[in-house]
Amino acid sequence: MNIKDSFAKAKRIGLFDSGLGGLSVLKQLLMLPDLNDMGDLCEKNQNSPSKLNSHKKEYVYFADTARCPYGGRSQGEIEQFVGQIVQWLAQNDVDLVIMACNTSAALVEPARRTGFSLPMIDLLHSTGDIVQKNAYKRIGVMATMATAKTKAFSKAIEKKQPQAEVFELACPDLVPLVESNKTKSREAVEALSPYAKELIAHNVDAIIYGCTHFPFLHESMRRCLTELSAQHTEMIDPAVCLSEELLGMSLTNMQMYPPDFADLNNRCRFVTTGNIETFRIGINNNLGLPFTQIEHLSVGELAVGETNKSRNNSASNIQL
Repeated sequence: MNIKDSFAKAKRIGLFDSGLGGLSVLKQLLMLPDLNDMGDLCEKNQNSPSKLNSHKKEYVYFADTARCPYGGRSQGEIEQFVGQIVQWLAQNDVDLVIMACNTSAALVEPARRTGFSLPMIDLLHSTGDIVQKNAYKRIGVMATMATAKTKAFSKAIEKKQPQAEVFELACPDLVPLVESNKTKSREAVEALSPYAKELIAHNVDAIIYGCTHFPFLHESMRRCLTELSAQHTEMIDPAVCLSEELLGMSLTNMQMYPPDFADLNNRCRFVTTGNIETFRIGINNNLGLPFTQIEHLSVGELAVGETNKSRNNSASNIQL
């Protein structure tokens, strides 16, 4: 089943990230058009979307803030963290998991996800499609240290655009800026500058935000590019790429209608391993909405859940 069909059939969708970054993915999903308002659009577009019913879906967002950032973690650690989170999401009745953390997607590749109990999709495949569609030849990727090391975006792009040159750059200073709500500060512009300079030196056609935290730095990135006289450089947000694949059409020039907040507050649940109030501020700053359904789950409780699963599996094996 392709990811569009998987999303279409899911009623409750889980998303996870090390912290606030995955909210950039959730934001795009919440902005998908309500199909009740899309009649005229579908008639004009041969690639009209299947019945996403995005306006009826529920979302559970898990932020592993206590262990953020993931970028400097080992593959073993990330696999353990992802296993714990996916197990928790399964226990909370989600039908599909979106890996709104590119570090996790890079280190836990599809072949390694077969042991998880839920279907999982990431943003890498969709980004490769956009690069192919726009025929970019030289692409820069700003990512975490772990993602850049795996060359995950290079591999995804090579499958779609083999002749493209990809330059993946580790940007370890950026996630803390988002987590500390400094996305539009002068400090953010200055932190972005050396990374932008390095990619511009490669004469790139476009730059991919290879970490889901980075789209929240877009305003500062634009200021940075303007100061470097490179303001026409294309910026690619993988969350937008994923939304376009799920919708089955481009979001360019499409009117996006913010959903009703009261309805959203009933359909969105947030869970963090960190401080609830700090996370609440981050949600408000990055989504502009004061969500109220925010809960705390300790790392210890996650580990207990995973241990209980292992014990139950062992007991089942003994009974057999």
